[in-house]
Amino acid sequence: MTRRHKFRKRCRRQVQPSPSSCSNPKGLCPGEARSEPDDKMRKAVLVDRDDTLCKDIPYCDDPSKIQPYPGVPEAVARLNAAGYLVLMITNQSGIGRGYFTVETLEKVNGSLQSQIAEKGGHIDDIFFCPHRPEDNCDCRKPKIGMGLQAISKYDLDASKCWMVGDKEKDVEFGTALGMRCIQVSDTYTFVDAVSQILESDAD
Repeated sequence: MTRRHKFRKRCRRQVQPSPSSCSNPKGLCPGEARSEPDDKMRKAVLVDRDDTLCKDIPYCDDPSKIQPYPGVPEAVARLNAAGYLVLMITNQSGIGRGYFTVETLEKVNGSLQSQIAEKGGHIDDIFFCPHRPEDNCDCRKPKIGMGLQAISKYDLDASKCWMVGDKEKDVEFGTALGMRCIQVSDTYTFVDAVSQILESDAD
């Protein structure tokens, strides 16, 4: 039986300049969360990338270096099959620092997506913040700009959504949006978190 991890209750679309990308020069990510969810609103698992889905390679600019952790592709497929949208929410300040371009990030994320797809899973969308911490934008986690975009774009009910990430700022992000949160680690992985999500929502 999977060990249950205590979660914190309430606790840029795939890298193309578009309404889903945080490319506003002032760092603003427009979006608006609904205050009154209805039965037609959707559920999703928002997930960090580095040290959650795959090992963190600082400022990774080489698609061949990114590999999902063992079991991650299958876990994503389980979420897909259960009707959850899987949305990647990731800070990528390497763009703002000039270490790599949006196009390079797209290739890196594309490599990760392809490896997940080989096991039957898929990430429905990717939201990223390209800014440096000192830019004081509204989209860099733990600020909630990317989350508001996701809620608006996919008509999400935040109370039915989860945020999974390895850092405290991921938990702060999810908490501020009214989502349930799981913080992963070396001993409690994304695979464990997915099992917990599916068991919890089945209750």
